[in-house]
Amino acid sequence: MSNIVVKPRLRKTFVKGLIAIAVISALLEVNTSNFAHYLIFLAVSMSLLLVYMAVKHSYTYIIGEEGVAINSAFARKSFSYENIADLYVSQGALARKFHCGTVYMIIKNHPGNTSFRTHVEALRDVTDPRKIYGEIESRLSQISGYAERNQLS
Repeated sequence: MSNIVVKPRLRKTFVKGLIAIAVISALLEVNTSNFAHYLIFLAVSMSLLLVYMAVKHSYTYIIGEEGVAINSAFARKSFSYENIADLYVSQGALARKFHCGTVYMIIKNHPGNTSFRTHVEALRDVTDPRKIYGEIESRLSQISGYAERNQLS
């Protein structure tokens, strides 16, 4: 098996941002006396949306031989398949429309860390999340004990 490299889809993020801006705009009382302020609101909102999209675009998810890596401009994390306790897919209506979704991984506690038992990591807005889920599950099924614990065959 080779590495699978996946990036988040950004179209859904852009559409959600535009919907949020449109809803807020509909609630504002815009007239000639405050139109300049409204334009400033639009410029700031669009700028924040573009910055968020740039940060999201910096993420790369790698499904590798030994585990899953989540890399971004700000952090790098990796989890061996032995530390993945469970995984599931979430795909809302808008995500289905844009053919993307999120794969959540339940990560077991690392030895020596007593602050929490498990935590969740997410591969957000990936194209064809069920296929990514299947790839990770296939690699997990090769790990001793995972198949029995999750009744996979």
